[in-house]
Amino acid sequence: MIVVGYKGGAESSNALLTDVVAGSIGDDFARMNMRSLAKALFVGAQEKSPRWPEAPTLVAALAPFGITPPSANFLSRYGVYVVPAALKAKDSAAYLKLQQTLLQARASPEFQNYIAKSQLADLSIGKPGEDFESAFAADMVEIRKIK
Repeated sequence: MIVVGYKGGAESSNALLTDVVAGSIGDDFARMNMRSLAKALFVGAQEKSPRWPEAPTLVAALAPFGITPPSANFLSRYGVYVVPAALKAKDSAAYLKLQQTLLQARASPEFQNYIAKSQLADLSIGKPGEDFESAFAADMVEIRKIK
């Protein structure tokens, strides 16, 4: 197996749909347009996805092989979207302002009403990425073991 890195979900999805690659890892929302053309093998999260309910969690998918991931949320995106680390290092005040703005927007009544009105499942956690640094670090240790 060869791991191919793409710049984003659109390129990755196109590669999958045109048989350039045999599989793709990405968040479940971005892959919704492929539901009729692809099969979700697992969801890297503690809970099953309401968007791909037929897909087992990674823990359940690996259990028959006697493999237990390091955490129930192994390979999960945690609903976290990131900015370059250089922003935090270069301008920590701007980084904190951006982070607070995103968290406030997510918690706003307007956003919550939009989610409810649109009957969407908000799978994000609504916490700063720093809250997950130890989980991300543990996952990366395990990912580096994969050859």
